[in-house]
Amino acid sequence: MHRLVGLAVVSLLAAALAAAESAGALAAGDGELLLRGTLSTRARIALPPEAIAFLELRAGAPETGTLIVEQRWATAGRQVPLAFALALPHALLAGAGPLALRGGILVAGRPAWISEPVALAAEAPGADLGALDLAPAPPGAFAVVFRCGERRVAVGYNARELLLAIDEERFPLRQTIAASGARYVARADSTIELWNKGEDFMVTLRGERLPDCGAVPADR
Repeated sequence: MHRLVGLAVVSLLAAALAAAESAGALAAGDGELLLRGTLSTRARIALPPEAIAFLELRAGAPETGTLIVEQRWATAGRQVPLAFALALPHALLAGAGPLALRGGILVAGRPAWISEPVALAAEAPGADLGALDLAPAPPGAFAVVFRCGERRVAVGYNARELLLAIDEERFPLRQTIAASGARYVARADSTIELWNKGEDFMVTLRGERLPDCGAVPADR
């Protein structure tokens, strides 16, 4: 099983997010970093009912650092501004280095709108971040970079589809049937595969399973 070290996808305050407009009573507990704010756009947009809002917290480089926490919730027909409240245990953040939070909106499973990263202090009791202004997502937004043995692997979206990059090769992916998790194969070659089961990633290149995967340090 190939494990992407440091990729912790955590569900935090899901119920509070659904009613975040009334989250004023939410208070930080001991040892927690409490964040509040809204996802907003300067342009008038109409989100489709299936749009998914998300927040992600990275350590290191804001764009490519280790993903510490990701949270997603259905917009269920709600429109921007979308309020959020997020409580993060200080123990989760200890020793992680510089932190940056950003949010966005997925449409049809792809990043459609994203904010600029906001720097955070892990030791702070909390912060009212105000409005995180969203802009149209550029190609390649939200790539995850890791190393499987001697190979550098990245997974991310361009303007149209999910891409798998192994060293200098690029493979557009399509989703396929899986008994569990999310499984993708290259459009042009089904022996190239990415299989995600929770925090575990299995990567196969032309029928050969790659070694265990680990997060790439932010300075590489």
